[in-house]
Amino acid sequence: MKSRKTSDRQRSRRSLDPVVGCAAKLKGNMKELQDTDPMPWGKYKGTPMQDVPADYLHYLWTNFGMKFKSGEVGDYILRNKEALKQEHPDGIWN
Repeated sequence: MKSRKTSDRQRSRRSLDPVVGCAAKLKGNMKELQDTDPMPWGKYKGTPMQDVPADYLHYLWTNFGMKFKSGEVGDYILRNKEALKQEHPDGIWN
């Protein structure tokens, strides 16, 4: 699997400013996942977030409810949504 560190699309993910007021930050007890942090659960558990495929993150985003979106992975997706849209342009990221 090609590392996101070498991809132009991936560099754009790390350069995005975090969204102010994300649900996880408001809760205060959740860690804000960074690109190098491991995926905490699921098929890609232990994989650095930057290496988790955008289509898998899209699947999680669109198939789970607000409880997921307010969690640490949902917060990561929200903060990196513009870069993920470039990596997986066929997805609907509402």
